[in-house]
Amino acid sequence: MLVELFLAGLCLNSTCVDEKITDAISLRKQKLDRMAAEIKGQHLYVTTIINDRLSGINATGGTGIAFDLFEILRKKFGFNYTVVWPNPNIYGSAKEGVIKMLIDGQVNLSVAFMPVISQLRDKVHYSPSLDVGEWVVLMKRPSESATGTGLLAPFTLPVWCFIMLSLFLIGPIIYVMVYFRTRYCTDNEEHYSFLLCFWFVYGALLKQGSNLSPVADSTRMLFATWWIFITVLTAFYTANLTAFLTLSEFSLPITAPDNIGRGRWKWITNEGNVIEEVIKLANVVGKGKENDEYRETVKNLGPRSTIRNASDENIMDTFVTKQDMMFIREKPIADYDIYDAYKKKVKDGTPENKRCTFVLTKFSVFSTSRAFAYSRHFKYYELFNDALQHLVEAGVIKYKMNEELPHMKLCPIQLQSQDRKLKNNDLLLTYVLVGIGIVVSISAFIWEMVYTTYYRKPKNDNNISYGHTLRGGVMPIYKGSLDKNNLNFQKTPPPPYHTLFTMQQNSENGGKRKIINGREYWVTDERQTGTRLIPARAPSAMLFQYTN
Repeated sequence: MLVELFLAGLCLNSTCVDEKITDAISLRKQKLDRMAAEIKGQHLYVTTIINDRLSGINATGGTGIAFDLFEILRKKFGFNYTVVWPNPNIYGSAKEGVIKMLIDGQVNLSVAFMPVISQLRDKVHYSPSLDVGEWVVLMKRPSESATGTGLLAPFTLPVWCFIMLSLFLIGPIIYVMVYFRTRYCTDNEEHYSFLLCFWFVYGALLKQGSNLSPVADSTRMLFATWWIFITVLTAFYTANLTAFLTLSEFSLPITAPDNIGRGRWKWITNEGNVIEEVIKLANVVGKGKENDEYRETVKNLGPRSTIRNASDENIMDTFVTKQDMMFIREKPIADYDIYDAYKKKVKDGTPENKRCTFVLTKFSVFSTSRAFAYSRHFKYYELFNDALQHLVEAGVIKYKMNEELPHMKLCPIQLQSQDRKLKNNDLLLTYVLVGIGIVVSISAFIWEMVYTTYYRKPKNDNNISYGHTLRGGVMPIYKGSLDKNNLNFQKTPPPPYHTLFTMQQNSENGGKRKIINGREYWVTDERQTGTRLIPARAPSAMLFQYTN
């Protein structure tokens, strides 16, 4: 019994709610029907903003998408209207522009995509939001990607910094380890100079190899670690460089709104554009979310602005193309500007790879809702709002915005070209490195010549130089002319005969006597050239010493 009473109460409550909603809807419908009957045959005065395809005015009346929508309302409700020229052609405020005309009652409504500004809601009425306006950056397509030049593109700046840091640190680390190893250990580990350690690191980086052969395990592990690091590094670098040169990846010099102000880029917009109003509103003292957004937008754009009363085509040709300025424009007008420029180049016979000279950023610098604005004395705004809401929900406005645009995205950032030919810009750093290498090598050559000539010139015995004998000794080499009864040898003369047969058993180079193929040789282990065979027979030994 209790359950039945509970369910009955729920049904009664729900019925009452439905009846109230139905009554409210019925009353609203009756009110709208009464307004529709009253407005029929009346004459309205409207104004607009001259804003390319969105709204405009000519000798016969209003033009643009806004008036296409307004014509739907006129045909539905049967009123007439007259378009009043805006003076001046700006959205304005309580003191000027279209807003002032609405406040003063000069016109009934503004047929334009007006930005919804909360500070003006007590002065004018707004229709339901027609769309969200986005102001983007239209700029000249850069000749090269902002990713970087060909040689530097595979790695980011922090990676390059760490590579250079490791290059300068590993040499001293190897030198210090080898130094303490040879100082405190009693094995045959050779002591490498700091210069040899540095050249090992540099040679490994360029995959040149090295003639250093460490004996100690610790030194070998350090050498192997550096080789593994270089192998992995070069593998990643080669793969990324190949991908960079193969794929047509392209990036713009700005990736966020604040890049414009930080980079001190110059930008331009039309006179009367919403961006101009945002700059004015940002200077108004006030608190609130919208005021903060206005100030943030002005801060992101920076101070290097230009506002001109000129057409989009003139701005693009004069300021964007020739002066590399950024054009702040709202969508979809910016899309239409690029489309018109593309069609013009097609008509002029411009090659396909040169038709997309402009590009749009993926981000917007400012966005806000847009709607029609009514005078507060206009009593039929609810009737218009109801009709406009149906048009928005039906997708009519979105369709009208993109009606004349191609279905595919025109002139995107990534052009998706089939071939990727290298340009001089890709190899510019290569040319610079070659030039630097040549200059450094010439400078080193000049220094070596000067140092050898003036700083290492023998002070005594100018006519005598010294050469090494087969056994590691030193013997004089006499210079001069045979005409003056002086010896003249261009190479080290043969050693004395007796030295060939008095090889010490405990020689520093560890030579051993061996018979190979029936001939007697001394087998020595040279650090630079490896194992060498020195003939032990007198004539062969003399020739070997003379030629080596």
